[in-house]
Amino acid sequence: QSLTYFDFCKFHFFDIFPRDIKMILIIEIMQNYKFASLLMILFLSLSSSTVSSVDINEDILPILIIGGDEGSGQSEFNEPDSIFVSSNNLYYAGDTNNLRVQIFDSNGNYINELTGFDSESGGNEVQGIGELNNGTIVVVEKSGGLYYFNPDTYSLLSKVDLKQLASLSTVDTQGLTIDQVNDNIFITNQPEHLVIIVSSNGTLIDTWSTGANTTPENMVIDHKKELIYISTEGKGSIQAYTLNGTFKFSFGSEESYQAFEGLAIDPFGNILAVDEGPDSGRQHSRIIIYDNINYSAIYSWGGQLGDDDGRFISPDGLAYDYVNNRVLIADQGNFRIQIFDYVSIVENLDFVQSSLSSILTTEVTSDPVFNRTTYTIDYGWDIFDTSNTNATYQLFYNQILVLNNSFVGEVSLQIGLIIDDIGIYELSLNVTNEFISKITYQTSLEVKAVETSSETSSETSSETSSETSSETSSEISSETSSETSSETSQTESTNFQYFFTISLVMLSLIRYHKSKY
Repeated sequence: QSLTYFDFCKFHFFDIFPRDIKMILIIEIMQNYKFASLLMILFLSLSSSTVSSVDINEDILPILIIGGDEGSGQSEFNEPDSIFVSSNNLYYAGDTNNLRVQIFDSNGNYINELTGFDSESGGNEVQGIGELNNGTIVVVEKSGGLYYFNPDTYSLLSKVDLKQLASLSTVDTQGLTIDQVNDNIFITNQPEHLVIIVSSNGTLIDTWSTGANTTPENMVIDHKKELIYISTEGKGSIQAYTLNGTFKFSFGSEESYQAFEGLAIDPFGNILAVDEGPDSGRQHSRIIIYDNINYSAIYSWGGQLGDDDGRFISPDGLAYDYVNNRVLIADQGNFRIQIFDYVSIVENLDFVQSSLSSILTTEVTSDPVFNRTTYTIDYGWDIFDTSNTNATYQLFYNQILVLNNSFVGEVSLQIGLIIDDIGIYELSLNVTNEFISKITYQTSLEVKAVETSSETSSETSSETSSETSSETSSEISSETSSETSSETSQTESTNFQYFFTISLVMLSLIRYHKSKY
């Protein structure tokens, strides 16, 4: 009874409500204790239940942390808001309130910084970062400036005033991404719920609306699906549009604790999203992985707000390092960039395990040919890898390496075998991508001798054998006959003849040999 209105305001539970509703609830509690009891029951049920449909793994630790101290020196930050990985594998970190972009190598060493942003606009901040096809680095600031930087000297090349270019009445430009196909720059303007499209040379291409009360934040383009995903603070979801602004669908509202921020696409085409969470209170911030088919949440990591390694306070920007398969998070409230090894996070998930194994196929591409001296057969493999990373294959013939190459996506292999002697011939195909260490497909061919005698007019052999407990062989024999006759002799004679005719063996059991890197 002694609590005042302002004492109640300190309880973070009320932060989930809009300001006006928050005030009404607090006043009602102070006047009606029955209502207060009911609201407390609601609060306990909410706090004890999981908001999300996907659990949070709180045990994921970063492999590298850049920064961690508030300040304006090298590797110090004042609320890092954005993060970007360039084509030469440098990490560009938007140091928001210091009005600069710090540049680091993949080991976290400071390289240089981008400066020259508008320091006269009150409350200005460095926001989205991207790279044009010619390597030029582009950065947008909150007050509507779009800056072009030389990637070698890090010097400012030019600046475009987006407010004037796109006739904006109110400016708060945030997210930036590049359409690599057309080399166009996409930028969000929150107050007017707009996406602004600018060419690589700074001319206006188009603007389109994300819809009323969406408050668009960050973006990423899925070039395979020709869609752009936009995190919307106003809707608490991720919305998908065509590149010319047609709304398609939304997802993520069931998982979001408060608002989505940074977005990226992993090598499998899945969407990574920063679920920011509130800035304070016993709540969670995390990174969520959404599949690219049903757009359902399949995994997340993070945890309760905090400054421990692997925890976040108001995380914002997100980037994917395709060279090292890392996820970079701008951990704004902790003044640092946290970097995670993506392979170790997802290596046991279904979409990784099925990236090679379920679609590795083999087939005989032509009928076996026997020409009385040699036996010829052609083999072919179609290999598919959904990880979209640099995969490799190695083909061994009787433990001798005959083919060794790399590929991305899919590849077809052909090999012709000429057998001229009795024996067992083994083919072993090893396939590796950056997430799975090895998948092995093994096939054996066996050529045997057939025993015949003069009293036997004709023999045809068709044999089935088991090579090992884990292999099944199917042998197909070609037919031959041999006859010998003697009209005057009572003596039986036996001849042993060898034929290159018996068994073509196709072992079609897939053996998996999976081991860690």
